[in-house]
Amino acid sequence: MINKNLKAKVSPMTSVMITGLLSSTQRKPRYSREEEESILIEEAIYEKRRQLNKYAEAHGHTDPGSLRYSMELDDLINAFNRSQKKTTD
Repeated sequence: MINKNLKAKVSPMTSVMITGLLSSTQRKPRYSREEEESILIEEAIYEKRRQLNKYAEAHGHTDPGSLRYSMELDDLINAFNRSQKKTTD
């Protein structure tokens, strides 16, 4: 289970920023920073997908707001794929 104090924020450029990490002297790490970042991005993807589905259900899939949510979701998925590529290199 990840630290509940961790928060993922998506900046206007949709890069994921991680806040709430404790220094290594304050905690015993369960996950590496890269693993924590991947987990947070996955959680952000889940939440953005939920928001997209809820919005699209109310306003339709072709509504500009639905498109915006979809593009934000795409950016998160791309960030996740980049983070996975970094861990395998």
